[in-house]
Amino acid sequence: MFQSALASEFVIYDWMIVGSVTEPRYTEASASYTLDVYQGADTLTETYIALETGSSAEVTLDVPEDALYEIWFEYKNTAATTLPTEIELRVDGAIPFNELRRLKFESRWIDDGSPRLDRYGNQIAPALSAPDVSLRKGLSDSSGRTADPFLFELTRGKRAITITCADGAIAITNVALRKPEPDPRPVTAGTAGGGLITIEAENPAWRNASDLRGAAAFMPELSPYDARKKTLNHLDGESFDRAGDTVAYTLTVEEAGFYRVGFHARQNAKRGFPVFIDIRVDGVVPAEGMRRVPFAYSSGFITTTAPGSVYLDEGTHTLELTINNETLTPVIEGIERLLSEINGLSLEVTRLTGGVATDRYRDYSLTTYIPNLKEILLNWADRCEGMAASMLPYATDGSVAHFSNLQIAADQFRRLAEKPEDLPRRLAELNTGANSAARMLAQQLTDMADCGLSIDRIYIYQDDADLPRNPVIVEKAVEVVKRFFLSFYRQDYDASSADDGNLRVWIARPRQYAELLQDMADSSFTRLTGVTADISIMPDAQKLVLANAPDAALSTQYVIPSYLNIRGALLDLAAFDDFADVASRFSTGLSRVAGRRRDTGLQHFPVRGV
Repeated sequence: MFQSALASEFVIYDWMIVGSVTEPRYTEASASYTLDVYQGADTLTETYIALETGSSAEVTLDVPEDALYEIWFEYKNTAATTLPTEIELRVDGAIPFNELRRLKFESRWIDDGSPRLDRYGNQIAPALSAPDVSLRKGLSDSSGRTADPFLFELTRGKRAITITCADGAIAITNVALRKPEPDPRPVTAGTAGGGLITIEAENPAWRNASDLRGAAAFMPELSPYDARKKTLNHLDGESFDRAGDTVAYTLTVEEAGFYRVGFHARQNAKRGFPVFIDIRVDGVVPAEGMRRVPFAYSSGFITTTAPGSVYLDEGTHTLELTINNETLTPVIEGIERLLSEINGLSLEVTRLTGGVATDRYRDYSLTTYIPNLKEILLNWADRCEGMAASMLPYATDGSVAHFSNLQIAADQFRRLAEKPEDLPRRLAELNTGANSAARMLAQQLTDMADCGLSIDRIYIYQDDADLPRNPVIVEKAVEVVKRFFLSFYRQDYDASSADDGNLRVWIARPRQYAELLQDMADSSFTRLTGVTADISIMPDAQKLVLANAPDAALSTQYVIPSYLNIRGALLDLAAFDDFADVASRFSTGLSRVAGRRRDTGLQHFPVRGV
């Protein structure tokens, strides 16, 4: 085995170069471009392509000159789903860079402008819909690593692009070759005046994902605020947290002039490192300061103002906010390359040792077959430390604490480099263990992807405007005391507040699930059946065996039904005459399981009072 590995020594180093990606990344492919950026008029190719999952179509583009172009689609999502459609794109039969294997085309989601109320008078997120309108989008990175559309190096003449729908359904009505949007210029004009426009961020005019939502918090510094009832009062950072997420607002300017753009917001996702957003007005970045606006870490809501100013004409405008994670792209791609190399080395070590590395009396002479193993490990450590250091200029606290996992991985590599011959017995420290270097790098990727930004209000204002102030400590203390005394009254979605005459359902999920289920029950189930259901958050799964147990319990732990079964506290629903009709509403697998349980006499559904 060792002789075989030695005979094919080039394989040992090949994985360090190639990795597991068949095409280069966009950053690598674009670095080799030699043509100039196109500066002419848009070239439009009219077409109509209706694609469903798995289908493909080809469009021929007439390229006017050798240059770099953006490719834009005009499209409609036609799938009956809340997820974006995904396509793969080939140019003249080839995929120029890896990101073209997965391009997302989102819908625009709107609501009726007014939040709904649940049965307790609390506001809940409004229902969303995607209007049947055509949208335009430049082909861009689905993971948000590049904020601008891709540039394609195309030569003059006919060029065929092949579009394959990987998921969803889409109708494409035209394809355009365009020049890039010009870089915004710095604008430092004065913003004299007293104009102030306040926008409630929880009410966007549209959003590009159906899960972007407003949330309620009992915090007096948020607007609006009610100490008694839940009121949607900020854009939820738990949803507005991914690169590429976009929300848009409409505003009316009564007096033309230069304005600043400020935010009452909280960024508590990246300690010591900012989250960036792009600001667009009427579809374009109006000034240099509106690109990659940083939001520093804060545990509470603070006011952040974008650098520079923007000129707004009198009338109605659209303000778009998009999370931009492009600053972290070099680190993300560097970690991915490292992980690919680590996995390649681990496979080589396993192949050389035959997968038997637990014998402490065996010497593997690993450096005979991988002579520069120590240098490889030290190089990885240097690269981890270098990536962390490269982010220091953006750090808001003068440190790179947000990239601590990179430093942990670097220390791990250096310890392994001290005794490289022991690597076969220490693969758990490299990439197979829960605290391995690879695990730290993967966790760093996860941490960097989280860009949660909660926004309460957006201010379009001039210098003499009086921005709302945050309440002082005494005012906050008064609200805390008020909330304390209100807690002694009836609690929403509490099991003890359910009416005995109604169908009682417990759910072992957070409140958002209970709110959604209660809304569905009130608007659909009760209307169709006449039965009123009370959805409550499960206080304790152990109470299911007590006399005040509910009629039904959802989302319980998988062991709970077995505990109830051994107590004889389950009822076999398959014994009911209409079971076949009810079971037909569920997946075939569940119905078959229920049928088998009826054959064996197993009882598996709880009954109140048992």
